[in-house]
Amino acid sequence: MLKDYRSLYEGHVPMKYKGYYKKMAKSGEWGDHVTLQAAADRSSFEQHIARKCNSISSVIECYLWHA
Repeated sequence: MLKDYRSLYEGHVPMKYKGYYKKMAKSGEWGDHVTLQAAADRSSFEQHIARKCNSISSVIECYLWHA
């Protein structure tokens, strides 16, 4: 998705897109909000993000834009 739909994601990355794409394509690289969005767009599933904060589990609703 990131490679094929650059125009959708380019405005949301913290660096030049070519460098960002190369960084994200590396094995073992951690994803971010843009890669999560691309995964949601690819799968067409609603996604929720869970995190643990101060030993209390909470669910954060993540409103993702749609391609």
